[in-house]
Amino acid sequence: MNALALVDDPLFAEHEAPAGHPERSERLDAARAGLARAHLALGTETLRPRDACDEELGRVHGPGYLARLGQAAGKAGYLDADTFFSPASVAAARRAAGGAVALVDALAEGRARYGLGLVRPPGHHARPPVGESGGKMQPRRADHFSARGDEKNRRCQDWFTGGTWLG
Repeated sequence: MNALALVDDPLFAEHEAPAGHPERSERLDAARAGLARAHLALGTETLRPRDACDEELGRVHGPGYLARLGQAAGKAGYLDADTFFSPASVAAARRAAGGAVALVDALAEGRARYGLGLVRPPGHHARPPVGESGGKMQPRRADHFSARGDEKNRRCQDWFTGGTWLG
């Protein structure tokens, strides 16, 4: 099928950046507006993302990092000098990871040929030593292809544009 699988959710905008931080919800708004203006010549399947479960997150994140995320849920602060979190950040991150899983499923099952995830927070800060995993969306999706037993599609491509990835 020559279609685009799209992942988006209002929760992604609730990951609130500190004043002046470059990773902010306006970048997601711009990506959404760009997609709306693109008038793509292919069908779009909008996927309903769900929260990733601990097993899925555990494919790329260590137990220590998952414990830190659990402690950060509903709070605001910093994991390191550049990695902030707001009260909705952990929920948004779980939803973004679950969206990546839904996108892999749509691609692997042939419901779409292309995938676009308009997700926040971006996963590029979930890396050692903070994330203990190198946890960009690319490894998350590649590990889900592997978990499905789909090694031929394991290789994923990422282009980051302010919290947006294509797979």
